[in-house]
Amino acid sequence: GHFVRALAGAGTDRIGVSIEHGEALRLHGEIDAAHEVLLRAGREAAEAGRPEDLARAALALGGGVAGFEVATRDLEQVELLRRADALLPDSQIGLRAAVRGRLSLALSGLAADLDRVELAESAARLAGEAGEGVIESAVLAAYCDAIAGPDHVAERVAAATRMLELADAVSIGDPRRVATVLLARRLLVVAHLEQGDLAAAEEQAL
Repeated sequence: GHFVRALAGAGTDRIGVSIEHGEALRLHGEIDAAHEVLLRAGREAAEAGRPEDLARAALALGGGVAGFEVATRDLEQVELLRRADALLPDSQIGLRAAVRGRLSLALSGLAADLDRVELAESAARLAGEAGEGVIESAVLAAYCDAIAGPDHVAERVAAATRMLELADAVSIGDPRRVATVLLARRLLVVAHLEQGDLAAAEEQAL
């Protein structure tokens, strides 16, 4: 309600407030309303020449820079992410990494696996260069999604292990730490099961 009133007022940064409004709606479980608000905010940001806000809006559709769950076959989200990747300045390394990692996920079922892998690998490299551990964890999860299957078990084990290392640098009370650890261990459970190592899988599950 506060965001609605703010948007109705004079002198409001409508793009910035709309992004925060969309994030609040999403957290409240109003996914369809959040989607509409964030898409509109992203398009307005692109038209206004505000690529960082465009990226923020696009990423908010999937839970923010650290998110790793996205709606499949959402062409509107894919469009915003592509525009953000194209318009972000070179100085925004971490934000570009988050955008490319999310794009890799959003393209599931819409693009070749090789294209998704290249996006995720690029995102992980950029996140590492930027020293953005939370973003690196999210894009490593996207990388694991792009290389799912028994042909790439070793790569997924390495990525999940790196995610656990990155989680150690996050404050214990930060919910992103818990989410990263749980996701990494889930990835390790699956990888060990694919290798037939039931003991290792059980250790991660516990």
